Amino acid sequence: MTLSAQPVSLELVEVEPGVTAADLEPLLPKARELFGQPFYLVHRDLRWEISPEVLLGFVNLRANDGKLSVEADRSALEEYVASVAERAFVAPKDASVRWETGRFVVDPPVDGQELDPAATVEAMLAALESGQHQVEVRAKPVAAAVTADMAQQAAREAQALVAAGPLSLRWDGGSTEISPEQIAGLLTFVPERQQGQVTGLTIEVDGDRLAQVLEALRGQVDLRARDAKLRYYDGQVQVVEAEQTGRQLDVAASAERVREAILERAGEAELVTRAVQPQVTSAMASQIVIRELISSGQTYYGGSVPNRKHNVELATQRANGALVPPGGTFSFTGTVGEINLDSGYKVGYGIVATNGRVSTVPSVGGGVCQVSTTLFHAAFWGGFPIVERNWHLYWIPLYGQPPSGITGLDATVDTDYGLDFKFKNTTKDWIAIVAKADGQWVRFEIWGTKPGWRVEVDDPVVTNVVKADPTPVYRESPDVAPGQQVVIEQARDGFDVEIRRRVFQGDQLIDDLVLRSHYMPSSNVTLVGPRSDPPQQESSGEQQPPAQPTPEPVPQPGQ
Repeated sequence: MTLSAQPVSLELVEVEPGVTAADLEPLLPKARELFGQPFYLVHRDLRWEISPEVLLGFVNLRANDGKLSVEADRSALEEYVASVAERAFVAPKDASVRWETGRFVVDPPVDGQELDPAATVEAMLAALESGQHQVEVRAKPVAAAVTADMAQQAAREAQALVAAGPLSLRWDGGSTEISPEQIAGLLTFVPERQQGQVTGLTIEVDGDRLAQVLEALRGQVDLRARDAKLRYYDGQVQVVEAEQTGRQLDVAASAERVREAILERAGEAELVTRAVQPQVTSAMASQIVIRELISSGQTYYGGSVPNRKHNVELATQRANGALVPPGGTFSFTGTVGEINLDSGYKVGYGIVATNGRVSTVPSVGGGVCQVSTTLFHAAFWGGFPIVERNWHLYWIPLYGQPPSGITGLDATVDTDYGLDFKFKNTTKDWIAIVAKADGQWVRFEIWGTKPGWRVEVDDPVVTNVVKADPTPVYRESPDVAPGQQVVIEQARDGFDVEIRRRVFQGDQLIDDLVLRSHYMPSSNVTLVGPRSDPPQQESSGEQQPPAQPTPEPVPQPGQ
């Protein structure tokens, strides 16, 4: 073969088109009729619109012998129709089992239906060929997976489990039972499948519901661990009450046992519990070493009325000897207990607030706050972190007197209102509370091992003074004997006060406490008994201490 650079002549032959514009011209009206308006798919009360532009993306027209035929990309159109008309699908409803008035009943299955895309597209094309623009969506039935026979069989089996009677639950020290109705409420029915097909219903116990049933039993099963009650008396740590191991329900492990007992018709099940060990044991008594005095507080109560004296001495007695482990928190009310008549306290006087004013009224346990205040003095000067402290509604100067008091250094408690005094033992050793009330002075000492802290306290800063009204107020009271008078409140100014205490370990600041208190003004109030002459006057107990409080040596605060 020889290639040449010479020009080559090509001979062109004219070919007539198979379809000419003239051929299509008569068919344009038909084409406009088919694609000049939307096409609609309908199903019950639903209707979907397919625009001409979208339809032309799937459908073509072809001219053949002067006629138009409709051709389509069927797979693409089927996919589009399935996405548009997906709401035509109605899920089948399986047969189900439920408990009703003492027996299991079966709700029959309901078949569903789903879109048949291929049949729908076939109907669309046929409609277009005949010039129609709407067609009913074609659907096919979908059978329920769980049949009535499967549900009936499961209902019979479940009824037999319930008929086995109540299930007895036992644990160390107690028992209860789960009723047949409760058992029925715990049963659930799970489809069993083989090779993707449901072959029946398996009866199971609903784990969440069973856990709720067992959790409700905690009040009966659980036993709180009780620490050994240790007290420091006469320089020795003594065991006042032995510890008690607690018990706690293991819900997960118990649930598995109960499940098996229900399904196996065992009639009873042993609940699983765990022992809860106390944190303080009797054996610790011999290991606790109390070496020396850390700090103290002391206030005068010698002028109190008999009931107030009783309350002061009772609370002091109950706080005496308390021990606090390293890292532990001392709670005043947790140590002395509820402050009420049943626990041995008498009616004294307390401070209440009404409509923005304060007043002193007869109150069970009046005087206990002097005990909590005195212990607060000891903890404050000792440098212990204060966890909770509440001030009185008005200031009582008695609490600001030497040897341990300063203005604003008080702590009120009230078990009815949840007011407590708490401080934390941040030393490395146990500490002991040594308390004594001798009829004149109440004294608290904190013993342990000196942590070597340096405590610095700024002078109290008093602001916002509100002058008190000195006008005498007399109130008749059935709590006062006929012909007697009791001064229960004295007019004193209200004020705000701030006290800052810093605690150092060497040169390092380890605690920076700012106490802020707001005291309201008080009044001159005297309670008067039924009229009788001549009246005699008593005091509620707010007396100034004598010049020489006690011949006993008194350590200075912080020492």
